[in-house]
Amino acid sequence: MRKTTFLLLIIYTLISTEIMCQNINLKINGNSELETKIIDSLGYLKTHDDFFSIKTEITALKNTLFIFFYF
Repeated sequence: MRKTTFLLLIIYTLISTEIMCQNINLKINGNSELETKIIDSLGYLKTHDDFFSIKTEITALKNTLFIFFYF
């Protein structure tokens, strides 16, 4: 019984740390290959820890693209 409890504790610990270590990937594609190359050349951050970080990155990228195409 004691071994079973210890084994379950180890399994639970491994699973819970694996769940908490997820990253969110951001991939932005343009309407054409040229647009996608321009977006990739801006060097945006592709791996994020949470949704707020992605939202901030998208806003910054939109502002950069607006300035890039406006001038």
